[in-house]
Amino acid sequence: MRIWTALVLCVVVFTTEPSWQRALGAEGISSSGVIAPAPAVPGVPAAPSEVVPQAAAVPGCPGWPCGDFSKEPPNFHPWWEEAALRPLKPESHSLQMGLESVVLGTLCFSPRVNVLRQYAPIYETYIVEKQADFDPVAFIESKFLDTNDPVGSVLTTGGPDRYIDQNWYYKNGLRKNTLTGAQVELSQQIGYEDSNSLYLLPPLQGTSRISLSITQPLLKGAGKAYNSSAIVWAQIDAQSWRDKTSGELQTHLLQVYQTYWDLHLQRALLLQKRRLYERGVEICRDLEGRRDIDAVGGQLARAKAAVASRYGAVVRQETLLLDADAKLRTLINDPELLLNRGQELIPVQPALRTPCPLSFQDSLIVALHHRPEINEDRAELKKACVQHDVAKNELLPKLNLILMTYVSGLEGDVNIGKAMSDQFTLGRPTYSTGMTFELPLGNRAAQAKFHRRKLEIIQLTSKLAATMADVRLDVETAVREITTCYRETLCQAHAVIGNETEISYLKSRWEASLDEQRSSSVLLDDLLNAHDRLARSEGLYATALVGYNEGFAKLNQATGTLVDCQQLLRKRAEYDSGRGLAPPQAEAKTTRTPPVPSTAANPQSPQIR
Repeated sequence: MRIWTALVLCVVVFTTEPSWQRALGAEGISSSGVIAPAPAVPGVPAAPSEVVPQAAAVPGCPGWPCGDFSKEPPNFHPWWEEAALRPLKPESHSLQMGLESVVLGTLCFSPRVNVLRQYAPIYETYIVEKQADFDPVAFIESKFLDTNDPVGSVLTTGGPDRYIDQNWYYKNGLRKNTLTGAQVELSQQIGYEDSNSLYLLPPLQGTSRISLSITQPLLKGAGKAYNSSAIVWAQIDAQSWRDKTSGELQTHLLQVYQTYWDLHLQRALLLQKRRLYERGVEICRDLEGRRDIDAVGGQLARAKAAVASRYGAVVRQETLLLDADAKLRTLINDPELLLNRGQELIPVQPALRTPCPLSFQDSLIVALHHRPEINEDRAELKKACVQHDVAKNELLPKLNLILMTYVSGLEGDVNIGKAMSDQFTLGRPTYSTGMTFELPLGNRAAQAKFHRRKLEIIQLTSKLAATMADVRLDVETAVREITTCYRETLCQAHAVIGNETEISYLKSRWEASLDEQRSSSVLLDDLLNAHDRLARSEGLYATALVGYNEGFAKLNQATGTLVDCQQLLRKRAEYDSGRGLAPPQAEAKTTRTPPVPSTAANPQSPQIR
């Protein structure tokens, strides 16, 4: 009976929603600790999506028309974009540069690129070096021996008590190692011998011999795969360094891209801070004009403090702009740019503001085929497999087949020419054949080496899997960052519009309330704060827009397709040979245009009291 009672209680407990669970559900939190989706609110847009930028939901505000944040406000156009294409210094010379000219200029003049482009040719020489091991080798040997020894046997000379002999030979020919492992030698030898021995017949002998010898491994060291392994290793190393060069070049050029867009951003931020400063100056002028009528000293002091602070921000921003300009010049390293530092660099590449559909799966597939790190690990694994096959061959015993044959001639009176003729007319070839066998007892060295190669393959396989996981994370992060930056630009565009509307409203109210001291001071403070909020939203919009455009370069680096290393190096070679290291000027134009129009005096003109 107690068991049945317990079962009934359990059913009641698990089918009844407790109050704490209802409370968590009301706050949008599940009992498992995971934040649950907020319920749909009539008139409020849906929650943001990771794939398509949408407007964010505003929980707790039912019926509030928040607007659609998934698209830009109608007729929204950042005012600073066109102004940023003009010189920011009055009457200054400028150089308009597009991204392509910056990249190719870096390729022409950057010392870092010059270092990277030498790696692959250096390692390609190892391929030729290993292939040369199978080139024929011509050799010459010559030796003269003059002997004068005491005789200990009558059979040595047949009478004289000292053995006097003069022997000279000359030998030349070719040696060659073949891909099958065979060692081949073909040689021609001539010589003469003169001795006081009565047994030397005929005297003053002229000798000649043509010989051919072949030593062919049958087990250990045999086969094309084994003997060409050094060439394959060199080819893999060269390809690995090409991939490494591509990766480092893409990293360097990504820095160039980021610096280019950073210069774009710093120019936009400088224009925004100048405009913020000019709005403060305008308020100061209005208050100065009403000083003798109704202007309050506290309001004027508050406005001057804001102007001073904004002027300091302009000064700091000008320094940041100069830093970005100097960094880009250093990365390009064009001598003309380094010498003409007074020339203002203007990035003219238009920022992309439209959405670009991205596919994580497609990007990942491209990365798995082009990412230099993956190609490097594949090359190392391929090299380890070749070394494994070599170690497997070296487990075999040494068994060599030896073949040798020769023809020779002999004549008196040092008649070497006649002896060479006799090689082919008298007698027959002499030949010999045989085999050699060798096996270390236990063969432990070869077995240890073979075991090491197997462990290396397992290690490199795991390393490749780890690299692929890192690449997947890089691609996923890059795709998400692009989507996030684009959605952020849309939100900040709405913020800019809202802040501008607020400023218009507060300015009209402040101008209408100048006679009321207390409310006028509050409204002035609200107006100055609204100016700051507008500048922040404009800066966040420009930062997000630059981040959106930088994101594509980062995604291309994550997929290994930021640049075609070989194509760029070929272009560099063309510039070297055809233009004498002249930088590409297709997008670079020197202009002298009027400065950006200003609605107030420049930062140096107002007198801050």
